[in-house]
Amino acid sequence: MNPIDAAKVVFADCLSLKDESDHQKRFMTIKEKYPEFVMRYLLVVKYMAVYFLYNEKFFIKLVDTLNKSRPPHLKSIEFQSIYVKDILNNLRENGDIKLSRVEIKKLANEEYSRIESEFNGIKRLEKKVKQEMKSKDIDDEERLRKEFTEFCLNNGN
Repeated sequence: MNPIDAAKVVFADCLSLKDESDHQKRFMTIKEKYPEFVMRYLLVVKYMAVYFLYNEKFFIKLVDTLNKSRPPHLKSIEFQSIYVKDILNNLRENGDIKLSRVEIKKLANEEYSRIESEFNGIKRLEKKVKQEMKSKDIDDEERLRKEFTEFCLNNGN
């Protein structure tokens, strides 16, 4: 299914969950049902599930941008924060929300910064785990070398 059609299905499911007052449960329900879509469009889904906001025109613009540039995950989140800014500015222009452009820009930047911080934390943890695994491999290698040497010395005669 193409991303635009998938977004329509996901948003319809989000709307069907309107009676669920816990926005985290709504988000987790959608995440469990559409894990790949959520991974690819995290902020879009957050705004669908938590705030029931979706704009197909801005989503098509986002998908086109992502397809043209094929950015790494964090850059994709930056583009999604622009989607958030576009959708909120549209609501502002229609009089549906009372946020200034500056507040909207700040909100979109905070969304990106929060995810960037989480992403960087995960990267740091991954690096630490890899270093620990590497040092354990070295320790294991040294232990195996020592055992082999002892075996050779004790059984070689």
